[in-house]
Amino acid sequence: MAISDKTRKLLWARSGNRCAFCKTELVSERDPHGKNLNLGEECHIISKQNGPRHLPDYKKDFDDYDNLILCCCNDHKVIDEQTEKYTVEILHKQKAEHEHWIKTTIDSAHNNKRTIIKSELQENLSVADKVVRAENKIKEEQKRDYILNSAEGLKLAFDELQIIFQELQQYVDKIKFKASNWQINLRNNNLKGWDVISYDYFLTTHFYNDYSNSLKGSYLYVALYEGYVDKNGNEIPFNQIREQDFIKVQFDINEQNQNGWTLHNERINFLTSHQLVDLWFNKFIDLVMKARIKYN
Repeated sequence: MAISDKTRKLLWARSGNRCAFCKTELVSERDPHGKNLNLGEECHIISKQNGPRHLPDYKKDFDDYDNLILCCCNDHKVIDEQTEKYTVEILHKQKAEHEHWIKTTIDSAHNNKRTIIKSELQENLSVADKVVRAENKIKEEQKRDYILNSAEGLKLAFDELQIIFQELQQYVDKIKFKASNWQINLRNNNLKGWDVISYDYFLTTHFYNDYSNSLKGSYLYVALYEGYVDKNGNEIPFNQIREQDFIKVQFDINEQNQNGWTLHNERINFLTSHQLVDLWFNKFIDLVMKARIKYN
């Protein structure tokens, strides 16, 4: 069988008219003689009988898309002469990486173009529209600042703390269900937060607020420790704890009106409660896995 037109179009499209190795453009602009110069060659990864990288027990169609990689004529010659270096696995990997590079490059260019067009449209707004837009943005920021220093904001923060608790509980329950021998527990630490305890480490969350009826001055403390503490956060005698990592975040609302957390006193690096738990629980498990080996 020969390479079909459909397969050929798919290979060239996904390769972006570029060699998978040197990235050179394969169909160049018209030369002085008025012709388009084509440097591209559709190369077989696993060759047919007596060719490079031939596999006698290969059952698929040699001319199928999965067995082709687009190269310039120079690189085609190189990979077929240096078969020990350019194995089947290496060529498949190179093809996948090249097609990913083409896709991300095109997507990035497309997104940049959309941003430029959007910016140009905004520049064509009337003076009155620009003033109204700026005024609305100021009002939104003032409203957000009011909430973040009020009793309403404190209630929203406590709602997020419940989400954090639920997320932690789900992680712990999933581990207990899928790895029943793994020692892990979740407890209320009486400090408006929870501890996840596993082997020689614990992940702790504490919520501090200066005013009982306002969010002002409040923050959430998330930390990783080696050692143990009681449910009130006190060290157990003869078992000194050692802090491994920590972060202080404050409740915040982003421009999309999502509730979440940003770095304390900085209001940057916005994370939803789910993202916050996912990040720190993974850090915690990475530490625990090292200690777990001692208990085997």
